[in-house]
Amino acid sequence: MATCPPPSGLSVTAPGEFPAGRVRRGPAWSGPLTGQSGPGSRRAGRRGDGVCPAIGCAPGLRVVAWTAGRTSVTRRRSWRAVPRRARRAGRRYREAALGRSRRLPAGPPLVALTFDDGPDPLYTPAVLDVLAELEVRATFFCVGYRVVEHPGAVERMVADGHVVGSHTATRRDLPTLALRELTDDVRRGRDVLVGQLGRPAPLFRPPHGDLALRTGAVARGLGLRTWMWTVDPEDWRPGVQAGAIAAGCEQTGPGDVIVLHDGLEQPWAPEALDRSATVEALPAIIRSARAKGLAFAGLPG
Repeated sequence: MATCPPPSGLSVTAPGEFPAGRVRRGPAWSGPLTGQSGPGSRRAGRRGDGVCPAIGCAPGLRVVAWTAGRTSVTRRRSWRAVPRRARRAGRRYREAALGRSRRLPAGPPLVALTFDDGPDPLYTPAVLDVLAELEVRATFFCVGYRVVEHPGAVERMVADGHVVGSHTATRRDLPTLALRELTDDVRRGRDVLVGQLGRPAPLFRPPHGDLALRTGAVARGLGLRTWMWTVDPEDWRPGVQAGAIAAGCEQTGPGDVIVLHDGLEQPWAPEALDRSATVEALPAIIRSARAKGLAFAGLPG
């Protein structure tokens, strides 16, 4: 195909010189266009496959539309050019499609306390003691093999009125697993919990808060509702103090979901296995929330 010159009046510049958001216009040319039969075709231009070779040689430019008399050329835009509001709307739509939630529904001023990586034979009973003393209902996301090892802790969670969800069977790093392994880990975590509870267990939280689309799709396909969080005081850090954990929850407001840990898998350092700081911080976290008029609730399924 012969290369046709740009039409008169159409200025083509290098990507770095092309002003953002500006469109250069000029009359259509009579030469052939790649991917279409004539300059009157709008379809090819809209798809970006009707680029004149003379224009196509300028990286970063594409024909976005043309008629028999006008031609428009613009820069390619990256995702950063998409307005923040549109990106947030897209994320909300994606999370809704995957059955993924991170805030409590609008309504009464409620907040949710959630605990990951348990049950632990030492610290889970201590957490349950504090919650019982202060009459707080919470949600526990339990690792499947730990449920098998410590079924009594799960029985007490249910007896005390708490909500119990799955945190996979082995709490491996899901992005590193093949799809079949990932599906098996999520399914077995759910099934172990169902066997222990004797009823459906629809809540799920992926390890490390994995937001990959395939993880969300697998969970949705298994009938699970994925719950993330909005407040993370980072109680999993080695050597963290109770005061720092409580301070990390001071900005909690209506609808927030707090993530804490009554156990800990794959710690950064051995001292992080000590969950006593989390237990010690619980009363301060609860008092601070109640001082704002917030009540505690389990996560809905």
